[in-house]
Amino acid sequence: MIGTKRHGNAVFGRKADQVLNGAWRIFLRDGYAGAAVDDIVRSAGVSKATLYAYFPDKRLLFETAMQNVLGGDRTQPFADIGKDLPAEKAVPRITAAMTAWLRSDRETDLFRIAIGEANRFPDIAATYHERIETLLEQPLRDHIDGFVNRGELVVDDVALAARQLIGLCGLTFYDRAISGPALETEMPVKRTAETAATMFLRAYGAGIDQQSRQPDKSENGAMSSR
Repeated sequence: MIGTKRHGNAVFGRKADQVLNGAWRIFLRDGYAGAAVDDIVRSAGVSKATLYAYFPDKRLLFETAMQNVLGGDRTQPFADIGKDLPAEKAVPRITAAMTAWLRSDRETDLFRIAIGEANRFPDIAATYHERIETLLEQPLRDHIDGFVNRGELVVDDVALAARQLIGLCGLTFYDRAISGPALETEMPVKRTAETAATMFLRAYGAGIDQQSRQPDKSENGAMSSR
């Protein structure tokens, strides 16, 4: 549900919230260009006069609905995982929380519409990316910094490592956002999260020195025998 009290100098109440909630359902279904005013007022259960009293044009309505959803629930998905937890225990918990969060209907809807309308509404796309930075990237960098400082991981570029882990957790998320639930991969959340954690720890684990991560070759380019 969308809740808002103020836009510019206008004070909103329950009726405006009703309009925004109805509009949001139609924008999710049809996108900005495909959303018809008749469908919006029907979904919201209001008259056109009421709609236009709050939002004189569809662009303002879309921007307000999107900004309110993006600025609404900002619960960090792995906030309950302590930064003192060792990497081998923390990373699987982080990937489980992050994968489930990314695969939720809410996040799938937000990604699809924010990125799908990015050319027409670049400020909304920027707000979406800032939200991901705040809720995922920055907290993840803080965790990784702790792992590195304790000697548990070897990471040269913490920001890149954080984005890589988010990408691993979001592989099936992108399928779902682009193709819809009917065509998404069948890989379950648990397996996606476990695979992401395993790959990340193997890539950056301090127990594996950097030389051992590269093929051992002799001077002529052949693999050396052991």
